[in-house]
Formats: sequence, structure tokens, C-alpha cells
Amino acid sequence: MKYEGIEVEVVRKPVKNIRLSVLSSCLIRVVAPEGYDVNPLLEEKKDWILKHIEKRSDIFNKYSENSYKMLYCGQYFKLKSEDSLNRCFFDYEVMTVSYTSVSSFRTFLQKKLKDDLENRLSVISKEMGLSHGKFSIRKQKTRWASCSSQKTLNFNLRLAALPPHLRDYIIIHELSHIEEHNHSKNFWRIVERFCPKYRECKKELSEYWIMIETNQIWKAVLE
Repeated sequence: MKYEGIEVEVVRKPVKNIRLSVLSSCLIRVVAPEGYDVNPLLEEKKDWILKHIEKRSDIFNKYSENSYKMLYCGQYFKLKSEDSLNRCFFDYEVMTVSYTSVSSFRTFLQKKLKDDLENRLSVISKEMGLSHGKFSIRKQKTRWASCSSQKTLNFNLRLAALPPHLRDYIIIHELSHIEEHNHSKNFWRIVERFCPKYRECKKELSEYWIMIETNQIWKAVLE
């Protein structure tokens, strides 16, 4: 179905709370139970929907010229496919990344990210006085990271695209959930203590998510 000329995907699930989102592809997604009429919700949220569609279109246009470059650590790298190589690597002097195949590049990114996060987790957890369980890298579809009740941390592979300060914010955010499992006022006080500019970070992350979702290289990596 369409709303205001925009494609709408309705996912039928037995949920208590109706979920409405605008994807980076400018697709509206509604998660609702069987029999629920989504049209009144779309009308009610019309201004919100159009605002988010416009925002995503603006970001796409802003970064479209880099859609075939690899976004890594907040910087863009040109890709060099070299079958003769037996490894992948970034060359910061000429801003290129050499790779042999998408699968090997994905594995390379996962390892680099895991090593980087392991180092930063060690530093930040000590600063916060918090201990955590195991952590893993996953291709999560809707969130940057998560923290379980057993203190296990899961980080999205998309973090590889982020500059260091945003990775640190996500680590601080997830470690704060060890103290506060919800997003209470006390939770945000903990976050602010270790990341005073967390509000700016949240805004940046929103833009980076769209940058990643509209980037052709990242689409291939996340398949």
C-alpha cells in the first residue's frame, strides 16, 4: 500500500504496542497485529512521517557522491579489489582499502572492530567502575548495540563506520545499562557523567545510520 505516494510496509505481529518507523530507503514500516487499521495512525503521524522522509532524503543527497566508497571510522575510502592479495588493509595515505572478496572484507572488519572495542571497553569500563560479561559483533538490523541482564554486550558491525567518539558513546550507553536496565533519568545521568555531549552524539548517530543504510558498500557487507 501507499500513503502520500510513499510505500508502506505493514508487518503483522501480535504486538501490544504499534511500531511506526521510516526506513532509510524512505519506506514507512508499521508493525501491528492482525485486523489493525493503520490508516488512522498514518494520518495522525503525517507531519512526523513527512519530516523524517525529508530528513532522510537530505542526508542521502548530501552523501550520495560517496555511496560507492567505504565508510570506516568516520572517513571514506576508495575500494581496490586485488585478487593477488591474501589480506585486506586500509591505506590512510591515499585513503584506499584493498580487499579480495566481500566475505573476506567482512571478516576483516569484524576482527578489526572487535579488537578496537576490546581495547576501549577495557579503558571505559575501568573509568566507569563497571564490569561486563562477554561481548560479540553482530549484524543487528535496528540497533547499534544491546546489553543483556547477564551483562553480555552485543555490538552492531555498523560501529566500524563510526568515528571513535561515537563508538565510545555507544560503549558508555551500554555499560550504563548494567547499572540501569531502562532509560530512566538516573540512566541518562550516568551516561552524561561519562559523555557530557551525549545529546549531540545521539543526533550524529541518527545521521550515520542513514549514511550506512544508503551506502552501497555497506549494503554488500551487511548481506
